[in-house]
Amino acid sequence: MAKKKTLIAYFSCSGRTKARAGEIQGLVQGDLVEIKPKKAYSKEDLNWKDKESRSSLEMANPKSRPEVQALEEKIKDYDRLLIGFPIWWGVAPHAILSFLDQEDLGQVEVYPFASSGASPIEPAVENLKGMYGDKVNIKEGRLFNTEVTKEDLEGWLE
Repeated sequence: MAKKKTLIAYFSCSGRTKARAGEIQGLVQGDLVEIKPKKAYSKEDLNWKDKESRSSLEMANPKSRPEVQALEEKIKDYDRLLIGFPIWWGVAPHAILSFLDQEDLGQVEVYPFASSGASPIEPAVENLKGMYGDKVNIKEGRLFNTEVTKEDLEGWLE
């Protein structure tokens, strides 16, 4: 089987998802990029216990799409996209939706991965498939809360 050209794109606020993305990049030898909001999140913005915090307000509004910076990489030039994010309110943060809305994914295979304190990834992946399944080839997702091993990745990506 020919080696697939891989882009690892991640959104991370605490650094956990960023760490997993770096481990994955080291194992698949893909290109690594960060999905950055145009306005960075402060600690107060991320206070999920405050119903008026930025993240709470974004996640309460299904149409919310915080602006994210465009990538220099052209995703359609890759065979697969490994897209990482923390789980917020059981689903992907809306910054991920903004990213998916603005990128031309062509025939790219999209593999979601996440970090989470307690939530599983399956509802987040099903949500993404429900929103983008007709135009994005979303594959099975994987939750990586601890160090990523080569065996973890090989099983997931095959």
